[in-house]
Amino acid sequence: MRSLTEDGHATGEDHCHICTSFRTGRKRRQSCTSLLYDPRWTLGQRRRWPDHLCYADFMQRSIEVWTSQVIGKITPAIKLWAECYPLPIGVAAAKRLYTAQGQAYPDELTEILPFQGPEEAYWGLRVSEKRSVLDMFGLKGLKGWAPPGEEYLWLGEYAYSLRGRDGTSLTRLVEDGSTWWRDFSLEKIQGRPRGSGTWESASHLELALIDAGSELRSRGTKDTQEAVAELLQTDDRGLRRWIKDFGLDWREVKKKF
Repeated sequence: MRSLTEDGHATGEDHCHICTSFRTGRKRRQSCTSLLYDPRWTLGQRRRWPDHLCYADFMQRSIEVWTSQVIGKITPAIKLWAECYPLPIGVAAAKRLYTAQGQAYPDELTEILPFQGPEEAYWGLRVSEKRSVLDMFGLKGLKGWAPPGEEYLWLGEYAYSLRGRDGTSLTRLVEDGSTWWRDFSLEKIQGRPRGSGTWESASHLELALIDAGSELRSRGTKDTQEAVAELLQTDDRGLRRWIKDFGLDWREVKKKF
């Protein structure tokens, strides 16, 4: 079912399911679903990195696969958690979910979840090798502005949990995954929910920049692009891209802090 490359390695592309964006003829270097079948092969070389992610084919599907790998059979007690998307992968986030639904939090989840905080994942991947296990996630970011009643997609940080003995072979994969995700943007998510843009307009972005800059100044912190970017849950590269895309002038905006 999976073909072999010239070096005898099973590829992450040639199998039963290729993502929709790849099949419909869009100019994509790789099918993003290769990550589901062989994350290590896919992330191991930059030329194999998917330059997009399909919301249903990869993001939602990866959470389903990761959940099944971690828990196997879904019990009635954890059904609410297992069917939630984004998936709470921090204990605090899972407890908040059960409280909101008026249900008792199942203690068995605490032994499953890789984090203790409010983390929620848009995608997740598990890689096992010998005596090591690596879980990687693309987190949901902090919520910003959204029209009433609309579901927005807020991309957050890369997170991982690595456990192992007598080997460090998966540490390179941690770095590869982090580097790949760091340069991702919302525009590369295909088939995302309606209304899942980051900023409604240039004026919306400008107000967010002004608020962030004013907050930094009130703290006595230098209002650099890097510091503003951190408050807006991105990096300086992402911030510069937003400013350019919306035709703003950083120097003019900064005068309004």
